[in-house]
Amino acid sequence: MNLGTYDSIKYRFNEIRYSLGELLKFFRSKGSDISNRETASVFADALRGHFSDLMDIAKEIDQDYESAPSK
Repeated sequence: MNLGTYDSIKYRFNEIRYSLGELLKFFRSKGSDISNRETASVFADALRGHFSDLMDIAKEIDQDYESAPSK
C-alpha cells in the first residue's frame, strides 16, 4: 500500500499491518509466523506500542499545525 504521508507514519503503518496480519492469521489458524500464545502476546504488545507511537506522532503533527502561522 502506498501512503502519501510522513515517513514515520508509513513506517508505523507497515509495522502495524505486519503485526496485525500475523495475529489474525494465528487466531484463524492460517499459518502465521506466530507459533504459540506467548509469541502472540509479544506481537499484541508490539501492536499496542506501534499504535501508541502513531498517536504520539499524530499529536506532534497537530501541535505543529496549531503553532504554524496562518496565511
